[in-house]
Amino acid sequence: MTREPVYADVELIYNTIRSKRMLAVPDREIMQLLSMQPSTYYRYKRQMLQQNAEAIANRTRELVYEDLQVTQQRLEQKLRELQQMIDNPATKPKERIEAIKLHGEITLNIARLQVETPKVLALHDEHSPLQLPQADKPLLEDASKTRQTDEDDEAG
Repeated sequence: MTREPVYADVELIYNTIRSKRMLAVPDREIMQLLSMQPSTYYRYKRQMLQQNAEAIANRTRELVYEDLQVTQQRLEQKLRELQQMIDNPATKPKERIEAIKLHGEITLNIARLQVETPKVLALHDEHSPLQLPQADKPLLEDASKTRQTDEDDEAG
């Protein structure tokens, strides 16, 4: 009975497997190059693919978070622009009223974004990077629907 050799540098093995697979080298040739038994090779390959999936999931999570942060920053910039419009004495009353309404809606959406971001990231963590969550309802609901639900709760 032969014993499998001990492979000291696992990352070197992963890198070799990864680079040869990218060059479309058949598994059998990679096994021969590394002097590995098929069971050992496929175990390393499975572990490498699992690490790749985890790295992709982590990077995807970072991208989701960054996208949400960028969205919040853009909304905050729009708030500043609207506030300047509201504060400007040259703004027509009708435009000022519209700016106030928009200011309120954007403020509400920023608040929702701050509340929903942890929920979005938690949903992301529950699903693989290649599988999108199937939500029963949108994460950011229409403001009027939320207000109506709150009013119904208070009335009931």
